[in-house]
Amino acid sequence: MTIKDILEMVQTGKKDFSGLNLSNQDLSYLDLTECNFSNANLILTDFTGTDLGYANFTNADLSNAYLTYICGVNANFTSANMRYTNLDNANLDNANLENVNLTNAHIVNVEFFRSNLKDANFRDANLEGSSFRQINLENTKF
Repeated sequence: MTIKDILEMVQTGKKDFSGLNLSNQDLSYLDLTECNFSNANLILTDFTGTDLGYANFTNADLSNAYLTYICGVNANFTSANMRYTNLDNANLDNANLENVNLTNAHIVNVEFFRSNLKDANFRDANLEGSSFRQINLENTKF
């Protein structure tokens, strides 16, 4: 699937990308609100500056992906693989990151407000300047 195919789908209201291989795609600076990326292969995909509000990434592989400056408000990342992902300056207010693997991720200046981080793995992640307010940290590993 090419970026042209993806743009055509979004423009026609189709937002289901579940299970697709979208690895190494440039999806930066798009409006992908409410899109379904569950079980998708998103390795090395660039979402820089993209609006991912209410998007679903359940069980997606986002390892080594770029999610810098995203709006991920109310996004669902449950059980996603986000190892080595770059999330610098992302807004993840009220996002669900339950059971997410963020090992070795770069998470600088990220806003976690009312987010669910239950069972998330932040081992060896760079969390410099990130803020955690009113969040669920049950069984979270740092």
